[in-house]
Amino acid sequence: MTARWLATALVAALMLAAPAVEAQPRLGDRPVLVVDQDAVLNNSAPGRSLLDREEREKAELLEESQALARTLEAEERALSEQRQTMSPEDFAPLAAAFDERVVRARRTQDEKAAALARRIEAQRRAFFDSLRAVMADIMQDYGASLVLERRMVVITDQALDITDDVIARLGETPAEPTEEPPETPSEP
Repeated sequence: MTARWLATALVAALMLAAPAVEAQPRLGDRPVLVVDQDAVLNNSAPGRSLLDREEREKAELLEESQALARTLEAEERALSEQRQTMSPEDFAPLAAAFDERVVRARRTQDEKAAALARRIEAQRRAFFDSLRAVMADIMQDYGASLVLERRMVVITDQALDITDDVIARLGETPAEPTEEPPETPSEP
């Protein structure tokens, strides 16, 4: 009875394991590939170029905001000193004008930050869109039917991850301009 039970348990275990062994990410007879787009962004020359440009733009905006804050702080200190020598009636319009400049400056910097965030989002979207042609070529090379973002996949065979292939192919393609072309003055 023990041998029979052991044989039955072994057959049941093999039957349960069989679908897991056979279940490979395939659509029909064609493999399903995965790519880590963030790794492509961080590890490819065009992606690093984009990230460097974003960091420069963020740093420039931060520097501008800090310079503006220093200017406003100095103006506020000067205004505070003036207050001691002025009547409240004479000081009130100066204080109101200063408050208005502060509000306007904050609004302007907030608008610039929002515009930069939109520009960064658009640039990243364009970068990821540009990967489609490279991934389509790789997909064709593998005879694959689908490429999924790595974050959407719970588990996969590493042989199906094409991230390094995408990075390598991006290194083979001519680099896109990293800077927007400078504006040329129109001739009179």
